[in-house]
Amino acid sequence: MFVFGGTGRDAKPVTGDLWTLHTKTFVWSKIQTAQTPRATWYHTAETDGIFLYIYGGAGLSKTGAVWASNQLVMFDTRKNSWYVQSRSRFGRFSFVARFDSFRSSSDNVLSHVTCTWNDALPCVFRHSMVFVDNTLILFGGQYMKRVATPNVYELSNAIIRYDLSQWRSSVAFATDCKSVLAPECRAAHSV
Repeated sequence: MFVFGGTGRDAKPVTGDLWTLHTKTFVWSKIQTAQTPRATWYHTAETDGIFLYIYGGAGLSKTGAVWASNQLVMFDTRKNSWYVQSRSRFGRFSFVARFDSFRSSSDNVLSHVTCTWNDALPCVFRHSMVFVDNTLILFGGQYMKRVATPNVYELSNAIIRYDLSQWRSSVAFATDCKSVLAPECRAAHSV
């Protein structure tokens, strides 16, 4: 079992630390790496047994503004290394860039990249995610609105499919939030 980021007492964000629970001994270990993703909360994490995939979430800027992320990061449990999603000029994503390559000038975390609606994955937090047949399937959550106003979010019932074998995403299902053909738009749910 892995635990990454989140909020602590008084709902203050914790660091982007990564812990593992050894399920046979019930002993916690903090995983030390040279680089870590930026601290987030309301993100999702899934594993295929080798890689831990962490997607989306909310975070705080240095000025205290809340931002939503569309960052997909991967932790290799065999090498204890973080990898970050990087876009090729063809619009596909790959995990060829290690966090060591993205050292920030101010600290050892990856700098936040502004999310735009042209990105293949949405800026979302408080969503759910499952790993099925080499595919990450995301459902619902709160998305950044398509307006220039910061910190304005809307609920969703969209299903986003992210094929890890081809590093491509697609909207598998989206409907009006009041449709009877799908769950009502929601956030902070479980799957």
